[in-house]
Amino acid sequence: MADRGPVKLREPGIQSLIDLYFRVYTKITKEIITASEAGKINRARLMVRINHELEALGVDVDKWIKTEIPKYYNDGAAIALQDLRKLGVDLTTATSAPINVQAIAALVDETRYAAFQAITGISKNVSNIVSQTYRQQLTMTIAEGKLSADTRKMISKALVQQIEDSGVGALVDKSGREWSFDRYSNMLVRTKAVEARNEGLANKMVQYGYDLVQISNHSTEHPACRKYEGKILSITGDTPTGTRLAGGYTVFGSLAQAKADGLFHPHCKHAANVISPELAAKTKAYDNPFNR
Repeated sequence: MADRGPVKLREPGIQSLIDLYFRVYTKITKEIITASEAGKINRARLMVRINHELEALGVDVDKWIKTEIPKYYNDGAAIALQDLRKLGVDLTTATSAPINVQAIAALVDETRYAAFQAITGISKNVSNIVSQTYRQQLTMTIAEGKLSADTRKMISKALVQQIEDSGVGALVDKSGREWSFDRYSNMLVRTKAVEARNEGLANKMVQYGYDLVQISNHSTEHPACRKYEGKILSITGDTPTGTRLAGGYTVFGSLAQAKADGLFHPHCKHAANVISPELAAKTKAYDNPFNR
């Protein structure tokens, strides 16, 4: 059987993308600070350079998403087939599954949209910071008749402090949480990779007519996740909560309910798995009576 622990991520591939985000972020902040230190900022020229960096980042991120998200989805699908086969489930018959192609496309689109929103948000935040710094320089030029070296240093120092304190602006996700650019990019790629793997497994099981999965158990401290560790859930919701299985076990709820309750939160690594061999034997979850 496959590992029953958290979803395994391809760390080198994920880290390479996070490093790319970090390099671009570092270059952007350096560009802003350098322009401030040099004197009067040319806003239009600076934003052209910065947006060029962000557009290049967008291209590289898009390539990663279109390559890696389908891989994680297919990982989940392969684990489902492997584990069901080891449990002796008949896999000779399956429903047609255009849903797999559609699900991958939807995951890719969702991830691309979130990445695009982040990059757009950074562009807006940078534009605001550049404009704010430009106005400060302009105000001091009017007051002093010129922008002195001491004033330029003062404005630049304040800008550096602002960037050190809060980056180049916070990004807000759809739940209203604020993230720095580097933290958001890290969370996004990891969360979407786990989501793709879990959806691949769930959809492959439904394709073969099986509705029950077990959530991995790795002693989490997250309260919502702890509630669901090791529990049996319905993929589709068609198996009602409280349904009694052989051996005295019950269906704890549905995947959708668990997600709404906080499972699969950002950075969550919990896996939806084929039920463990021991539990499968006790519950007879994959015997014919439970095959939809």
